[in-house]
This record gives sequence, C-alpha cells and structure tokens, in this order.
Amino acid sequence: MTQTRSLRVGGYIAATAVMLCVAAMSWSGLYGWARTVLGWPVATAWAVPISLDIAALTCALLALDTVSRNDPATGYRTLTAVFIALSAFVNWRFRLASHNVAEEVFFPAMSILAYALIDTTIRKYRRDSRRNRAGEEARQAPKSLTRYGLLAWVPGIGHPVQAWRAASAELAARIPVAEPPEPSQPRLIVIAELSQADAIRHAIEVTNTTDPGSIVAWLAERGRDVARQRVCDQIRRDGLTSSQPRLTALHGGQQESA
Repeated sequence: MTQTRSLRVGGYIAATAVMLCVAAMSWSGLYGWARTVLGWPVATAWAVPISLDIAALTCALLALDTVSRNDPATGYRTLTAVFIALSAFVNWRFRLASHNVAEEVFFPAMSILAYALIDTTIRKYRRDSRRNRAGEEARQAPKSLTRYGLLAWVPGIGHPVQAWRAASAELAARIPVAEPPEPSQPRLIVIAELSQADAIRHAIEVTNTTDPGSIVAWLAERGRDVARQRVCDQIRRDGLTSSQPRLTALHGGQQESA
C-alpha cells in the first residue's frame, strides 16, 4: 500500500512538472504572439497566456474537484479542451513566422498532448474515486489468455484459424452475459377486494358481454352479490351497449380470480 501510494504521488509530481514545462513553452509563444502580431504592450500582452493557459489549468483543477465529488465534469473538461485548442492554434500561428517546421509542429503538439495528459489523469482519478467508495483496492485482474506461440499463427506451419477461434472464444468468455429478465407474474385479482364498479367492469371484460343477467351470475359464482339494476346503471354510465362489450383490461397482465 505504501509503495502504491508513493508511486501515485510520484506520478502526480512528474505530471505536474511536465505540465509546468509545457505551460512555460506555451506561455512564451502566446506572449510573443501578442507582442509581435497584435502589437500589444508588455502589460497587456500578459493577458493572452493568462486568459488561455491559466484558464485551461483552472478548468482542469475544477474538473478534478468535480470528479472527486462523483459528479460529471463534462463542462469543465470541454472548456479545458477549448482553451488548450486555442492555445495550440495561437502557438502554431506564431511559430509559422520562424519558418522552422520543428517549431511549427512541436509547440502546438505539446499543448495538445498536455490536454491528453490532463484528460487521462482526470479519468484515472474518477476511476480511483469510484473504487474507493466501493471499498475496492484495485481492479480485479482478468484471467490470463492462453499463449499459443508464434508458430501457431504462421500459415502452413501452425493453425492460425483454430488459434484465432480459440482466442476469440476466450475473449468472449470474459464478457458477462446479461441474464434475461424473469417474466413478471400476473397479479391475481380478488373480486372481493374490488369496488362494486370495478367488479362489474372486470366481469364485463372477462365474460365479454354486457348482458346484466350473465354478469350478475358470473359475480355470484365468485361470491359477489350485485343487484341487476346496479349492473345496468354501470353499463349505461360507461356508455356500453350489448353490441359493444368492454374488451380493455382494467389492469395490465392481471389474472382472473376464482
């Protein structure tokens, strides 16, 4: 644990040193561009690297703080990319005047690679924070793949097709197969628990008829006594006729109770 923490701290220190060096190179390019191309005085020219490189660094730090709180940092990461892209573009335009291809490529490329380093660090920090919250020390290592040797892949000597199929099968075995959801069990309708109106509607649905006598008989068989006039009133209230039986289910996926 101590060795891992030391390596992590050392990695962050090294990344910080790299970022400072890249920022120094970018700073000179942005400052020179403001002085030579824009013709700004010394005091005003300092605003260009501050508004780009310092803004990018600020957004990167805020992104790290946001990720540490398990919140998405899409906005800050996008702003970091925009500021660094503008910084790389300005450095490229400024280095064009030198007519040196190495400078034209190196300085903007370093700004872009610096963003890649920042984004990778943020992603790693987010994964580490999630594992810490879940109580995991490290990611579980997958089962190692079988090594078939170089000759197994050489046509005419080995069997590259069989080796490819075997390796594909091992990789496929690492992918968890999602189990199909269990079919939901229909809820049993208890006639006695329904209101009188719902009991009548359910009887109309099951028997597929609006004949009051049939509905009263069906409910009586299931221990629910309903007056014939009440059935007629309910049918009239729902706007049903003998030629228009109610076919729509009261409750989706429900079963009839005996």
